[in-house]
Amino acid sequence: MKGAAQRWTIASLAGLSLLAVSAGARAQQDDKPVVVTDADRVWRNYTREAATVEAGQVRLEVRAFRVEESEDGGTPECRGPLRKKCARLNGIGQRIIGVKEVRSGTFDLIASYGVADNAEIGLIIPGIVEEIVRDDDTKANYEDLGDLTAYGKFTYPVATNCSVGGGLELSFPPWKGLDDKAKTITSGAGFGNEGSVTGTSTGELGINPFISSRYQYGKVAVGGHLGYNFYTSSDVEEVLNYSAHAILRGSVYYALRLELSGRMWDQFGEKWHDVVLMPGIDYPITYNVSFRPTGLVGLTDTAMDWGIGAGVAATF
Repeated sequence: MKGAAQRWTIASLAGLSLLAVSAGARAQQDDKPVVVTDADRVWRNYTREAATVEAGQVRLEVRAFRVEESEDGGTPECRGPLRKKCARLNGIGQRIIGVKEVRSGTFDLIASYGVADNAEIGLIIPGIVEEIVRDDDTKANYEDLGDLTAYGKFTYPVATNCSVGGGLELSFPPWKGLDDKAKTITSGAGFGNEGSVTGTSTGELGINPFISSRYQYGKVAVGGHLGYNFYTSSDVEEVLNYSAHAILRGSVYYALRLELSGRMWDQFGEKWHDVVLMPGIDYPITYNVSFRPTGLVGLTDTAMDWGIGAGVAATF
């Protein structure tokens, strides 16, 4: 099931890529050079990459993404609650146990503003719809807002075509006194039993400082980031997060994206490593609106099996 889902996700994005390449090959190019710019952005680590909205501009993106993790497995590591070879995550990326299937959909509104040259602030408002199937075959469903994310970042040119950046993300529950039914408890009292608590929010303030870099030359950009996410409560584990990406601006009609995104943390006396690969394409609908289909393939046992989604971004 996992292999088939991954192959289907890759095939879908590969098919879209071929369509984009064909369309670009048939189209007549104008005299304007085709180059990657800061307007070409990644998906998962959008808030962290060393690229910003132009000063005075507003960028809005609405996007939806579905992920699934349903590997049953047959090894001892898969039968126990920790499931070392097929660890379960919920839709917000927290470890949960006593669960054999997770299906989650996320709907995001992302607003970004260029406050100055090479500086950007923004807000992400997520909605999450999730279904889990526990080991005893009981089901639980969650539909609520997830943790909001406010961020600020800057970039600074250090060499020709190369910039470094840094910033801070703050994630927090959408309202004070979040209902425990919507709160994920990942460690501490109340966690560790079959049927442990899951939901759409950590219920805590998260702080993620990060550094990033990006090199852009002609039609190609490569970059990455490194961050460390910690919380105001020990109930939520601290997470090292990192990414690497490449963007190819094939023509004015499309750009191809490939994003590697990883997280590392310690929990239950084990080290967990969640790594995914996210291919995607940007199609311009008008001069300031783009359509952004994206896929996800899990590369480690701890990662979600697969995912697919799309977004529409507009800059004003």
